[in-house]
Amino acid sequence: MMKIDNKQYKEDIKKEENLWNNTAKEELNIFQPDYKFYQKTIPYKIYRDVYVKKMLEKISFGDKVLELGCYNGWFSLEMARKGAIIDAYDLSSN
Repeated sequence: MMKIDNKQYKEDIKKEENLWNNTAKEELNIFQPDYKFYQKTIPYKIYRDVYVKKMLEKISFGDKVLELGCYNGWFSLEMARKGAIIDAYDLSSN
């Protein structure tokens, strides 16, 4: 079994968090939260992919869902609209 250096692990997680925080800030500067414009972005198109839609069809009222790496929360919101109970987390605080 590989031994994990806890200090190095925490440093790596902090680097990852910083990366995603910076990515979120950059995206907000480019793509203002205007949903008409957002419909032209790649994440919007990905979430409407036929396979993603099929997965969403499997979500039912009362389902409990853990979403890790929730990005902008769109997927969480869509599942919540169907009545699912969502716990969503992302490394980025933005």
